Amino acid sequence: MVLSQYRRRMAQRHRDGFTLLEVLVVVAILVVLASVGSIYLLRYLDDAKKDKAKLQAKSIQTAAKAYYLKYDTVPETVQALVNPGAGEKPFLEGGNQAITTPWGNPFGISEGQRPDSGEMIFIVSWQDGDGNTHQIPDK
Repeated sequence: MVLSQYRRRMAQRHRDGFTLLEVLVVVAILVVLASVGSIYLLRYLDDAKKDKAKLQAKSIQTAAKAYYLKYDTVPETVQALVNPGAGEKPFLEGGNQAITTPWGNPFGISEGQRPDSGEMIFIVSWQDGDGNTHQIPDK
């Protein structure tokens, strides 16, 4: 009688835990879910970098217009917007980070004309992480 009760208690103790196979299945499911989630996360991070680059390009374009209005000349480089000269306030806040893309590439600036009106515009261009060139305004 005492021996059979002891065996029942021992059997109940062994049933309380998970088997190694059950733990491995749960870990495998978690790994699959994490890998699928990281794919979507990386896609959103890339989209965020693209949006940041577009916003930076528009800020550079606005700063170039202000530079032109003040000096009546086109800035030669985007560096002139951050460091306009001795004692001058920068047209673009943020230092070198403001003129560098999220991928570490520099922005470029050139002047152009609108085809419909002939109005002078500033074209800001950059390369993304894949090496594709973008510009604002789009042609």
